[in-house]
Amino acid sequence: MAGREAAGRLAALGYHGPVGIDAMQFLGRDGTPRWRPLQDINARYTMGRLALGWRDRIGAHQWACWLQMRWDDTDGIDKHYEVADDDLHGVRIVRTTPLPSKRSAAAGMVLVTASTSERLSSAEFFVSGVDGLR
Repeated sequence: MAGREAAGRLAALGYHGPVGIDAMQFLGRDGTPRWRPLQDINARYTMGRLALGWRDRIGAHQWACWLQMRWDDTDGIDKHYEVADDDLHGVRIVRTTPLPSKRSAAAGMVLVTASTSERLSSAEFFVSGVDGLR
C-alpha cells in the first residue's frame, strides 16, 4: 500500500519512468519483527526489477546467480551450457548478453541456475574453469 501511494505521488509530481521501492523487515530492539515499507525510493531500474524479470527463467525451487564473465574464446560459447559434471547435476548456465564482436570488449553476463544452494556455490567455481569463460 505504501509503495503504491509513493508511486502515485511521484506521478502526481510529474515523474514518469522506472521506479524501485525498497522495503525492509527487521527486528526491533526488543526482538519484535518490524516493517519499514519505504526504505528507499529509486528513480531507476533496480536489482529488484531485474529479479522480477528473471522469475520466468528460474524455477520456483531453484537457486540462481548472475555473473559477469570475460569471454576468452567466443567460438565455443553457445547460448545454453548444460553442466555434465555429476556433482553439479541440474546446473544450467545461460548466456544473457550477446557475444562480443572482434572490436568490442570481451565481457558478458551469464545466469547460473541450480537445484540447491550448495550446487550453486559449486557452480560459481565451476564456471570460472569452463573453456572460454573466466
